[in-house]
Amino acid sequence: MSIEARPKEYRVNHPMYRSYIDFLRDLKSSFLDVPRLFVQKTTFKNQASWLKTFKGVRGLRSEVVQNDDVAYVPFWIDPNQFNVKMEEAMYGTAMLFNSLLHSEDDRAQLVKRIIGIAPYIEVREDKDGSGVDGDRDAGEAIDAEIIGRELAVQGLNGQKLVWLSPHSYEAYKMISRPVIPIPEKKPYKMSVEVLPISSAPLFAQKVKDANLVSENTVIVSLDKGSLQQCVHFVDLLGLDVKTNLVAFDKKRKGHNQVKDLSMIYGNPEMFKGKDVIIYDDLIDTFGSMKSTCEALKDLGCRTITIIATHGVLSYPARDNILDAIATGIVNKVMMTDSLPYASDYFEDLKEHVEIVNVAKLLGVFAQLFSVSSVEDLRRDPTLSPYIVIPEDKERYWRSFKKRVGLQ
Repeated sequence: MSIEARPKEYRVNHPMYRSYIDFLRDLKSSFLDVPRLFVQKTTFKNQASWLKTFKGVRGLRSEVVQNDDVAYVPFWIDPNQFNVKMEEAMYGTAMLFNSLLHSEDDRAQLVKRIIGIAPYIEVREDKDGSGVDGDRDAGEAIDAEIIGRELAVQGLNGQKLVWLSPHSYEAYKMISRPVIPIPEKKPYKMSVEVLPISSAPLFAQKVKDANLVSENTVIVSLDKGSLQQCVHFVDLLGLDVKTNLVAFDKKRKGHNQVKDLSMIYGNPEMFKGKDVIIYDDLIDTFGSMKSTCEALKDLGCRTITIIATHGVLSYPARDNILDAIATGIVNKVMMTDSLPYASDYFEDLKEHVEIVNVAKLLGVFAQLFSVSSVEDLRRDPTLSPYIVIPEDKERYWRSFKKRVGLQ
């Protein structure tokens, strides 16, 4: 990683950003869309990683000078995409934050504030490995806790983070409220103001445009962890949660393998002749997803569309998706471009695999977030559909049962 000084401009480069050049280009273009901010754009040099803006009115130099510098820092923590260890994936991001905010007697810090933009953070190991249900290996790393501490220590403490579709309530909590244990003393509590962005409104518009929404549509939640987002998606489509949603829960035998899939809301008869949309946060190998789709086909559903925010796409995901489409098990797959494999793997399958751009959405919200709080943004009816604060899945399950009258 290197930092190059230019008059009134800084460019921060990191090798991993080469894979995200298209995403960063779209993100950069979004910084022309919010008129309330004066924007001084940096220039891409192979792979740019942040944009420098000021609060104020365009053209009023006195107001611009009086306001603090804000660095918008897009970053990904996704070791699987680069086949590296978690600490390697985190190193560049942590050093970037540190470099932007570090100051010494003869060196002022480059910026006063940071708005982190995280299209994807790999935090699926978000539980203690000592659970009694035997679903997890003892001693597994709690990734979200480790990442939260590192990001906060290196510069995000007291700063803001725009995060696309956090994997779980536990991950959201650990990164927004990281705690540093100190032997024989009270733990040091830190704080990152996190704005969790949902891609559900983007997908909702896509399926409406494709005429995939009717009273014959059934939305499927694969587990309690995805139920909150699925209910939000159903509401955005204008469907009835009581009659257009089926919820499952699952227990895993091992990584990427589903041991048991049980229906916790709905009944098998709801699938006969229906158009099914499975809504989840990510697609990994697509192995368990393919098995689930085969089972739903056996129950008589007419079509199946898969929607996932993140295309992790570990091997052999592409082969599994191609086979599911070729055999008619799956009719369509939708993902965002939060990870590069989603765009790279399916250039020849645009009819069946649609990639939804989220860069501009994240860029706009990052700018709004720089001058507003999470609660301010949630009070705006045009913005609130994009903001879903993760809830504890068991607590949400209890509130869901009350909503649908389930005893």
